[in-house]
Amino acid sequence: MSFSLLPVILFSSLIGITGGFLAGFFGIGGGVIFVPGLVEIFKLQHISEHGIKLAIATSKGAIFITALSSSYNHFKEKNARLKEVVFLVSGGIPLSIIGSELAILLDGELLRHLFGVLEIIVAILYLTIISKKNQANNTPTWWTLLLTGSSAGLISGLFGVGGGVIAVPLMNLTLKMPFKRAAGNSSVMILINTLASVITFAISKPNFAVPTGNIGYINIYAALLIGVFSVAMARLGVKTLVKTQSQTAKRYFGFFLIFLGIYFIM
Repeated sequence: MSFSLLPVILFSSLIGITGGFLAGFFGIGGGVIFVPGLVEIFKLQHISEHGIKLAIATSKGAIFITALSSSYNHFKEKNARLKEVVFLVSGGIPLSIIGSELAILLDGELLRHLFGVLEIIVAILYLTIISKKNQANNTPTWWTLLLTGSSAGLISGLFGVGGGVIAVPLMNLTLKMPFKRAAGNSSVMILINTLASVITFAISKPNFAVPTGNIGYINIYAALLIGVFSVAMARLGVKTLVKTQSQTAKRYFGFFLIFLGIYFIM
C-alpha cells in the first residue's frame, strides 16, 4: 500500500512537538497525543478500518524514542528513583506484552471507547481527590509498586500509550508519592515497558494490507518522525515541570485527561 510522505512529515512533526512536551511535563509516554494524531494520519492515507491498530503500534515506536529523552532528563533532575522503577517494571513488562496481544485481537472502535471512558474516570478521581494535604514524601512497599506497574503495563500495551496516565495518578494519589517523583519514575518505567510492546507489535503479522514502511504493525516513517521531533520538547517539558507548583501541575493533568477522554469517545 502506497504512503504519501508529505502529510506524514507535516503532521508527525506537529504531533511530536505537542506529545513530547506533555510527555516530559506529565511523566507520560506521549501516546495519548500520538495515537489520535496517528489515527488522523492514517485516515488521510485512506486507512480507516484498521487505522487504530496501526496507530497504537506506531505510537509505541515513537514513545520509545521520546521516553529515552524524558528518562534521561528526569534522572538529571533527580525526579526518579531506580529502586522504585525496578518494581514498577517487574510488574509492567509481562502485562504490557499481554495488553499488546489483546490490542491486536480486539475491535478497534471498542478500544477507542474503552480508552476514552478510562481517561475520564481517572480524571474525575484525580481532580476530586486533589488536596494540599496529599503532599507526603512516602516510600511505598515493593508489592504496591508491583501492582501499580502491572496496571500501567496492561493499559500501556492495550491502548498504545506509555502507561503514565495510570501510573502517575496511582503513585501520586494511592501511594502518596510526590507528583514530580511520580512523573520521573513513570518516565523510566515507560521506557523499559515500551520496548516489550514494540517487539510484540513488530514481530506480529497483520492480516490486512499495511502502508509502505511498516514492520509488523509499526510504521517506521511515522514512528521515527514523531519520536525525533518529540525528543527536544520532552526536555523542555521536564524543565517546565521543575518550575511549576505541584498542585498546579496536578490540576493541569486532570483537565488534560478529561479532554483526551472526550476525544476518544466522540
